Amino acid sequence: MVNPRYIEEYHYDKVVLQNGISLEISRAKRENTRLMYMRKLGK
Repeated sequence: MVNPRYIEEYHYDKVVLQNGISLEISRAKRENTRLMYMRKLGK
């Protein structure tokens, strides 16, 4: 899992970090990652 403050862009199947690294999100972790990112945005 990646600390949400380092995520620059969120896509359904990957996240792009502030340093430009793109990480794929496994199918098992996609829903959890989406919820975590939405909390970071305050939505």
